[in-house]
Amino acid sequence: MVRRFYRAHQLDLLRDTVAGDVREGILPFVSIKPPAPWDAVAAGQADPWVDRLGEILGGFDAPVFVCVQHEPENDVDGTRQVPATYLQMQRRVRRRLRGLDLVTPVPVLMRWTFDERSGRNPEEWLDDDTVVQGIDVYNEWVADGNAQWRSFAELWEPVRAQLPDGPVVIPEVGTPVDPDRPRRVSRWLREAVDVASQTDVVGLVWFESDEERRDGKFRLDEQGQATLRRQLSRDEVVRLEDVHP
Repeated sequence: MVRRFYRAHQLDLLRDTVAGDVREGILPFVSIKPPAPWDAVAAGQADPWVDRLGEILGGFDAPVFVCVQHEPENDVDGTRQVPATYLQMQRRVRRRLRGLDLVTPVPVLMRWTFDERSGRNPEEWLDDDTVVQGIDVYNEWVADGNAQWRSFAELWEPVRAQLPDGPVVIPEVGTPVDPDRPRRVSRWLREAVDVASQTDVVGLVWFESDEERRDGKFRLDEQGQATLRRQLSRDEVVRLEDVHP
């Protein structure tokens, strides 16, 4: 699985990139911003855009995950974009994409929303009708900072406790490298796969970026890359060609 991000006007770029992923036997997970505020999309004002998105994704004869507006919590405006209009938008998108058997809409929320310190109510963002729920999970540790190193299991437990039953995908997962304890990232990654394989998590995508964030780069070092390759050979890992020849 590979995660890619697009703005609303980039449908042609999305089409061409997903076509390449499909040719390579990769399961695409695309995230795209909507072309209008959430309430407008929910009211049907973006239906032609949603239909065009569905036409593109449904034309590959291959499984595709799609998220319209990932991590919406960052874009609340208090009026047109609030949890209620976000859920209404997601329902509208699902209805418009219904009938595309290989296209799965996946709403993606932040793990932070499930942390009581966020002050948010996760129930406002969750919909029981969602087929697959997405959650981004990061270890926010910072060297010489206030955030403590937290294992994947510790981060995931409060999320799992509040999610409705059903499959979950984690399309962004990551941790910084601790330069003083380089094996930490490998242990963190192994535990993430262990926990996922024992719960309803059906997919993990490691987030790599050269962009410098306050919590450091998430690019895996050589040891971390070797650990990831070993995880890919585990019996629990399903190959796309095995389920969609």
